[in-house]
Amino acid sequence: GYGGVTLKCYENLADGKYDHDALREHCALIKKLPTMYEDDHRFYVHAGFQPGVTAHNSSESTRLWARPDIGEVPEYDFGKLVVHGHTPQQLYPRVMPFRLNIDTGACYFKPHHDEFSDYGRLTVARWNEENKISLWMFSPVTNKPRKLAMNILKIPNKKYYELDQ
Repeated sequence: GYGGVTLKCYENLADGKYDHDALREHCALIKKLPTMYEDDHRFYVHAGFQPGVTAHNSSESTRLWARPDIGEVPEYDFGKLVVHGHTPQQLYPRVMPFRLNIDTGACYFKPHHDEFSDYGRLTVARWNEENKISLWMFSPVTNKPRKLAMNILKIPNKKYYELDQ
């Protein structure tokens, strides 16, 4: 899996041994982080929530490992837009009535990819002071962010999406 790639980042190139102290320190920090964040308008979570259960009552396992974009998981309104990742989308973020999946597979980038490869870009969602959204993508090929033209995405729900054109 991709855990091996992460571990390689802790390897000392001089002797090939892992920096166990840094790895332990970073793991301890990650374990202290909350599995979701909430502001006045949105929930932010790594993977998602369980439909029919409140966001706060969804299990830690669901928050970290759910795959709402795979299979027959019904759309569910948690009362706020749910911004998540964990399930990479091809080309563009996935915009749904009650969820926004911004995972566009940054971990899958390969040096031979071009700017238009299916995966390998980082997507950032930004809300301005008026709570209007813009989506930005970063491709290592071009080395600069690009604002997505929002008309390519079908915006399904004006309740949660107001566009910053």
